[in-house]
Amino acid sequence: MWNGEGTARSGYRLAAELMRAPDPPTAIFCGNDPTAMGAYEALKERDLRIPEDVAVVGFDNQELPWSKTGANAPTPTAADRTTTPARPLIFAPPSGRAIL
Repeated sequence: MWNGEGTARSGYRLAAELMRAPDPPTAIFCGNDPTAMGAYEALKERDLRIPEDVAVVGFDNQELPWSKTGANAPTPTAADRTTTPARPLIFAPPSGRAIL
């Protein structure tokens, strides 16, 4: 687990660092949506598709300008309304590694 500052800037910085790893992750779990937005930007600059190449989850469901990232706005589901510790496992791709 890596800790950021909960900002888009730290999400960008940490996602960029993760993608430089020899075996980069196929999923990133972010503690809040601004961090996820920063991760989206870092992945987009590397021509990676969300969620096809890398799944990204932001946890707090804030209202954000989704159109600026090129990512599709998530559709709320029952899983979006839960706060159980199992929630990240729902979104982790079965064939990949999730960063929790």
